[in-house]
Amino acid sequence: MAVKAIIFDCFGVLYTDGKSRIVELCPPENRQALDDVFLQADYGFISSDEFSEAAADLLGISRADLAAATEGLYRRNEPLIQKVREYRQQYKIGLLSNVNESFVDDLFSSEEQAALFDTVVLSSKVGMVKPSTDIYLLTAERLGVEPSECIMTDDLEKNVAGAESAGMKGVLFTSTGELDVRIKELLDA
Repeated sequence: MAVKAIIFDCFGVLYTDGKSRIVELCPPENRQALDDVFLQADYGFISSDEFSEAAADLLGISRADLAAATEGLYRRNEPLIQKVREYRQQYKIGLLSNVNESFVDDLFSSEEQAALFDTVVLSSKVGMVKPSTDIYLLTAERLGVEPSECIMTDDLEKNVAGAESAGMKGVLFTSTGELDVRIKELLDA
């Protein structure tokens, strides 16, 4: 089937991934608990304020220090954002991310979300996280296409495998240039 939609992960693809920096700051004995806090935020069980409070506590620093440590950590991949604009002229575009809603709103204004994406599926809003097959199927449904008509790009192999399990074409993001080559190959196939 021909590709009709391209779906992008947010962190590690459209924006740099700051999670690893937060984990680096965490004492080793608290890293599993921190991972649990990230997961609670991804599912939407806790708010971004509750996440910041819990993460700061596990890191042994104040929320202000956590904010200072992570300021500027998330940088936009401007060349890829431009490619998204180009792709959107011919394809439906989705954003699929394991993240709290308010966090994405800080990265993309509602106007920019509307300009870039046909749908935005956030784990915290739908109560599912990647690599669950169901979240990919939901994203395809919201785009009005079959999973086999989608390309999903993510920086984590397990999430690419989850997309492929749902019937999508998966592309592991390593660089913007490589991603563009792989997407073109899939579009031309």
